[in-house]
Amino acid sequence: MYAYLITYITGILGIWKAVPVGLVFQLNPVMTWLMITFGAATGVVILYFLGKDQGICSIEKKEIESSEKEARQTTYSKNMVLPVWV
Repeated sequence: MYAYLITYITGILGIWKAVPVGLVFQLNPVMTWLMITFGAATGVVILYFLGKDQGICSIEKKEIESSEKEARQTTYSKNMVLPVWV
C-alpha cells in the first residue's frame, strides 16, 4: 500500500521520476500507470489553483505584455534622426 502511495506522490512531482519508482517497487504496471496518471492530474490541478491567484497561467497577461513590447519597438520619437547612407 505504501508503495502505491509513494508512486502517487512521485507522480505529482513528475512522471519521469515516478516510472522508475514503480519499477523499483515491482508494482503491477497497470497500477503504476494509474498512480502516475492520478498523481500527474493532481499536480496539474494544484499548479492551476496556485497559479490562478498569481496570474502565472494567464495567457491574456502574456498577450498584453507582447503587444506592449511590439508597440514600444514600432514607436518612433519625433526627435529621432535616422542615418542616411549615400
